[in-house]
Formats: sequence, C-alpha cells, structure tokens
Amino acid sequence: MTSHFNESFDREKLASLMDQHMGLVFLVVNRFNPPQEDYEEYLNIGRVGLWKAIKRYDPSKSKFSTFACSLIKFEIMHHIHSFSAQKTSPLNDEHYFNRPVDVWEYFPKLTDIENKIIAMRIEGHSFKEISQELKIPVHSVRYKFKCIAKKVKEAHEQ
Repeated sequence: MTSHFNESFDREKLASLMDQHMGLVFLVVNRFNPPQEDYEEYLNIGRVGLWKAIKRYDPSKSKFSTFACSLIKFEIMHHIHSFSAQKTSPLNDEHYFNRPVDVWEYFPKLTDIENKIIAMRIEGHSFKEISQELKIPVHSVRYKFKCIAKKVKEAHEQ
C-alpha cells in the first residue's frame, strides 16, 4: 500500500486491499478469543475496522499493519463495550425510551419468541444465555431484541 486512500479508489482496488489484508482481521479477532458462536460477528466488525483503516491510512505516519490493527481492535472493543452495557443490565424502560413505560402492556403485540427473549432479558439473562436456552444464534437474539425495542417504541409513540 503506497498511497493514501482517496475517493478515486475503485471498488475492485478496495476489494483487493481488503482481501490482501484480511489476515490482520483474523490476527486481531483471535486475540480476543471470542466464543465460537460470536466468531463470525467479530470478523464482520473487524472487516469494518479494516475498511476504515484502508480509507484513512496515511503512509507518512506509520506502517499500514500497525495502523490497521489499531483500528480493527478499536472497532471490536467499541462493539463489545456497546453490547456489554446491554448485557450487564436487564432491559430498562428508561434506557430505551424518553419517559417510563410499562413494557408488559405491549407483550400481546410480540411473537412468542420475542416474549421469551424480553422476559429473559428482564430477568437479567445475557444474549448468550438466551441464545443457548432458545437454541438460536446469538446474533439472532440481538437482532430480535432490537426488533422488540423498535416495536415497543413504536407502540409507545401511538
């Protein structure tokens, strides 16, 4: 990599650079030693970090590998931090809404699986624990949880 990324980069060049440096993503992700079920998610987050590194790299300041590893690590740590805040505290009405709301009144509008997920979160279970109990991937639990929050918020605004 000899030049700073600029908007004139075509998609093929970007894809080539992503493929060429994907080993850095594996290196950083493996240092985090993620659970098997979260490994692919970590790789995807690492890819975002690599893309940002390619986009922002300035060869006059550092080696690309050093710069890229730092951004990949930052992206993963940011992701872990944002989910650990959700994971360590059960669903809190005030966390998702501007004013207190009784989530239970919206339960009839949720599917059976959504009801199970929200009930387990309220009890303080982590996404991983819910995933194991319901036998679905962690990323599916997280996605469904976001959908639940959106449904409840939309119902609350009506």
